[in-house]
Amino acid sequence: MTTFIGKKSALKEIFKSFIPALRRDFRHREWTLIAIENRYTYLKFTWRAFRAAESRSGTTYDEETGLLHMSDQTKEFIEDVHGRHGRAITTKPLLINDSITATQWAEIFASDTPAGDDVIAPDDDEGFEAAERRERREASSMNSFVWSLM
Repeated sequence: MTTFIGKKSALKEIFKSFIPALRRDFRHREWTLIAIENRYTYLKFTWRAFRAAESRSGTTYDEETGLLHMSDQTKEFIEDVHGRHGRAITTKPLLINDSITATQWAEIFASDTPAGDDVIAPDDDEGFEAAERRERREASSMNSFVWSLM
């Protein structure tokens, strides 16, 4: 019998594996599974707010400061739609340093379907064509984001 692990279960196991190192390296904080899951969720929604703001017309990213520059109208819209996560990216730079790049943010929080969850029958030409279109769209979107950081 094959056992399949869902994304949430896999993340939970990964997060559990972080606890000993986090407790060792950051003793001033209490590291629990819930604390790590909450931080991951906060960062994921902050990334979504960043991507939403970055994709709005007229918004630019300043690589030197890490800030998004946008109109007041866009700022208000992003803060209304994304709440505290929107406020985080309209008032503070995206956390990018020697340990994490914008590309890594995109990889960590990619919304790609995990392998095996989107199986296409071998004779489904339309399914393969749709998958190829989706991959081209996602690659184009990622390239636009990466180039905006350079």
